[in-house]
Amino acid sequence: MNEEKNVISTLTMKDLYFEKIVFERGVELPTEIRTGFKTDYNSKDDNIIEVKLICSIKTNTSVSIDITLVGVFENNEQDAELKEDLNRINTVSIMFPYLRAELSLITAQPNFPTIDLPVFNINELLRLNGEIVGTINNQ
Repeated sequence: MNEEKNVISTLTMKDLYFEKIVFERGVELPTEIRTGFKTDYNSKDDNIIEVKLICSIKTNTSVSIDITLVGVFENNEQDAELKEDLNRINTVSIMFPYLRAELSLITAQPNFPTIDLPVFNINELLRLNGEIVGTINNQ
């Protein structure tokens, strides 16, 4: 017999919103972009953490994009080390797909190459102090 087991996560997203979206573009279309990501963590109390995922995109033309996504999470984990890992890694892992989708949405314009970020290894992103700068060709 298979018994159903309910697994309850100690990490819960309470709120998610875009604090800043800036998209500046000129006439000349970009062929390369440089992406930079940063994270900022702010503990509200023992169990509530606010996480900012900041994306800055610069191109070989006058196009630039800045997006700040804010997530508010409740973490009831009792083990301090596991709690820190959940706060640093899992929160960003939960938020990143929303950032990717918003970036694709705002760049899906006539006569402009839609920017679709590849899937990133979040552990690697954080290992590099929350920032990866790379080049993505859109042609």
